Amino acid sequence: MKTIYTDSPSTENRSHALTAEGFSELKSLIEDNVVEDANLRNFLKTFLDCVNSGNDIVAIPADEAVSPNKAAGILSMSRTHLYKLLDRGEIPFHRVGRDRRIFLKDINEYVARREGYRKQLAEDFARLDALQAEAIDELAESF
Repeated sequence: MKTIYTDSPSTENRSHALTAEGFSELKSLIEDNVVEDANLRNFLKTFLDCVNSGNDIVAIPADEAVSPNKAAGILSMSRTHLYKLLDRGEIPFHRVGRDRRIFLKDINEYVARREGYRKQLAEDFARLDALQAEAIDELAESF
C-alpha cells in the first residue's frame, strides 16, 4: 500500500475513478517529460505504477493523528513497546490533554528508518560473511 499525504484535511471519504483514457493520457505526459517538475513526475509515475499493478493507494492529511493504541496496531507491535519507543524519542508525539497522539507521517517515517536500518544490517552481515569466507580460504591456502 502506498500512502500519499495531502495538505488539506478532508472530512468525507471520496472515491475517484481514473478512466483508461485518462490513465493513458497521464502516462504519455510523464513519458514525454511534459511534466517538468521532477518530484511531481516521480510521484505521478509511482502513482500510475501502483494503479497499474492493482495496489492500494491511500491519501491522508499530513496532520492526521492517531492514538497509541491505533499506532501500535498499524506497526503490529504491543502498546507497551510503542510507549518505550515514544519515551525514547524514536517516534515523535504530541499531547491532547493528557493523551498522546502520533502523526501518521511520523509512523511512516519510523517504518522507513527501521526498514533502512534492517537493510543496512543485512548488508553488513553479508559483507562479514564474505570477509570470513575469504579469511578461511587464505588460511586454507597457507597450509
